[in-house]
Amino acid sequence: MAEVDARRIGEAFPELKGRVTDVITSPPYLDTTNYREDQWLRLWFLGSRSMTTYARADDRHYASEMYWEFLQASWRGLAPLLAERVRLVVRIGGRRLCKSELRDGLVQSLSTGLNRSVRLVDTGVSSKVSNTQANAFRGTKTSQLMEHDFSFAA
Repeated sequence: MAEVDARRIGEAFPELKGRVTDVITSPPYLDTTNYREDQWLRLWFLGSRSMTTYARADDRHYASEMYWEFLQASWRGLAPLLAERVRLVVRIGGRRLCKSELRDGLVQSLSTGLNRSVRLVDTGVSSKVSNTQANAFRGTKTSQLMEHDFSFAA
């Protein structure tokens, strides 16, 4: 299984052009996740290179403006694969953004990146994350994080 940058996923799967009707995803969280660091073991089991060969990628963002630009570019990469009608479910989080900021940022980045009207289907479901890998190493100094699941129709 090849590793594909989300911003180029449409190029990687041309046989799916216009056929994808459902998307379930969890993009990197603002100021929280570096996918290559956090997922290297899973990727290795799927046939990817070991973590030691990775350089720091640009999937960890600390500035919200750059983060939303990254997500917008990711949605733009996905756009060619989407059918006329599509459902999207997005799990997202960030230590410095509240639920409404994440929701509004998703609506804007999806609409712009997909170049189509996007409608929020529900108010989103939130859950507290406490058993993170990082918290396991911090001991008593745990960091609070909320994740939010949003559904969209486009």
